[in-house]
Amino acid sequence: MTESSHLHGLSKSAEAHVLPVQLPPPRRAKAGSAVISPPKIDDDRAPRTRRRQEVDDVASLIRGQEYPVNVDYNGWALQDFDDTQVPVLFPEGFESGTFLTAHPGRLDFYSAGHTHTASLTVEIWDGEPAVPAGEWDETAPAGIVCSSGKLRARGVAAGPMPEAIELSDGPGVWTVRVVCTGREAASAQTQHGVVHGVERYNAQFWPNA
Repeated sequence: MTESSHLHGLSKSAEAHVLPVQLPPPRRAKAGSAVISPPKIDDDRAPRTRRRQEVDDVASLIRGQEYPVNVDYNGWALQDFDDTQVPVLFPEGFESGTFLTAHPGRLDFYSAGHTHTASLTVEIWDGEPAVPAGEWDETAPAGIVCSSGKLRARGVAAGPMPEAIELSDGPGVWTVRVVCTGREAASAQTQHGVVHGVERYNAQFWPNA
């Protein structure tokens, strides 16, 4: 018997005693050096094909600055720095008693105090931020088209204030959320004289996508 037939005979006779071979689990296929994995599944059983913005995207503060605002006759406004782009200039059409009213190119505010200097903090964000922490007497959203990229605060009788409030370096459409506190104190204290920084506003601006 040749060696080959001998081996063949052994394999035949031993065939009944050979245990099944346990194959290893299939390896992930490779494309170049990257391993291709099966798609991850979210809780809603849908493949996770993109990042979920509501979870992962967080608005970032670009800059913030505080400005004094001269309030008179319970009113003031933020208006496009370029008056020629505002169809109706403040205070025409000012609505007494309404906290925030939006007009083309301007935002009008009704203050709780007659004549005083309020504090205004302006924040520029790259997306919608959370409401500022704290307790607020008033809060309201609005939108504004700013052709110059800058705003300027104005009083009812005092007119425009000198400092420019920078939103961007060009025209833009903005959403704004304004919150305010100190209104009760401003209402009471301005009956006895001019006060400073009692009524405080925080205006959060972000691009209207």
